[in-house]
Amino acid sequence: YIIMLHTITIDHVKEALDQFNRGQKYLYNTITTTIKENQTNEHWLAQLLNELRDNVDLFENMNDQFLDFLQLQINWAKQTKVVLDTFGTFQITLISSNTKHAQRYLGFLFTLFAIPENSTNPPLVHDFAHETLQQLVLIVPLSLTLLCPTAEQHFPFMTKDVNIQVIYIRNLLRSLSYLSMQRSRYLEIIASKLIRIDVRINYKNL
Repeated sequence: YIIMLHTITIDHVKEALDQFNRGQKYLYNTITTTIKENQTNEHWLAQLLNELRDNVDLFENMNDQFLDFLQLQINWAKQTKVVLDTFGTFQITLISSNTKHAQRYLGFLFTLFAIPENSTNPPLVHDFAHETLQQLVLIVPLSLTLLCPTAEQHFPFMTKDVNIQVIYIRNLLRSLSYLSMQRSRYLEIIASKLIRIDVRINYKNL
């Protein structure tokens, strides 16, 4: 049973992470549960993300599990532009301070490319993904080398709904407007995936 916190300050987060690193997970679990419960509260979540942005040194050499939690456990498709932009600023600040975080965030952005269009505000989350991806490759030119492996890795599985495949491909193609040097490689990835999907469909129809 976890008691909820009404407000979470950066001091709560620091203490929770400190305890977590000493093997005590109660406060950490309380905080992550509270964040999940309050993720529809725009002002609350944006304020927390702003505090995290001002304390990126917390993630210098540890606490990656909290970054994973934020990316994986919050429903970003349902967030407002304010929250998305605040999260993007936090991540870009974080990556600027330590480029080792670039790969995690890059993977996260590519997962957003596959968010279906019938969910709440998908164009918003797609726009956000493209905006921050552009920022990321400017800040960390090295991330350009990660683009193709990441694009391939996060390509939706063949068993996924065809609409998700289409949305992902559409977003990959859209990203070529600012990642033109990836054109031939992206087209190779798309072509190879489409061939596999086509083979699978034909096989099922036999």
